[in-house]
Amino acid sequence: MKKILFFLLVVSLSHAIGQDSKFAEFEVAGIFDHAIDETPPILTVRGRVVHQESQKLTKKQVRGLIVNNDALRMYNKSLIRNGSANLLITTGILSVAGGTVVAVTQPFEIIHYYVDEHNNDYYEYRDEQYAYIIGGSIATAGVAMIITGALMKKTSLQMLKKSIDLHNTRRNRANIELNFGFTGNGVRFALNF
Repeated sequence: MKKILFFLLVVSLSHAIGQDSKFAEFEVAGIFDHAIDETPPILTVRGRVVHQESQKLTKKQVRGLIVNNDALRMYNKSLIRNGSANLLITTGILSVAGGTVVAVTQPFEIIHYYVDEHNNDYYEYRDEQYAYIIGGSIATAGVAMIITGALMKKTSLQMLKKSIDLHNTRRNRANIELNFGFTGNGVRFALNF
């Protein structure tokens, strides 16, 4: 019984390690532009663009050059936050424009006149319109979205600079992670470096 359990453990470990090595081979073959033994290049940030010496880099190239896992996570998080900020700012601008149009084009009060044909009586009915309140609320929400988006853009830029600084300071150190987990077939060990 012990031999069978040991055999199953060895098979499941070899399967898990084989899956991780396939993924690691893909990562090394597809993204990294420098050799593993070389030290990664120094990166700089100008505005929102990452440079290596004087060459602008694409997002894919930057992801391939960053070897520190923490710096890579922070870089990806800064990109996601920047995209969310752009979405908020765009939505806010459209909300301010739409709310302003609704508030300005609708009259504050509509007066309806009715004439009774039988008695020749004249009736006046005033109908209050609240479109200006709704339009003002939409415009105010749009301003709040623009402010929130601008703050998110600023923090994403700080996060981008921090991730590149982290890459540059830790580029000579090896970052190794050991993950242990259970799968449907057994136990999985993953060594990320």
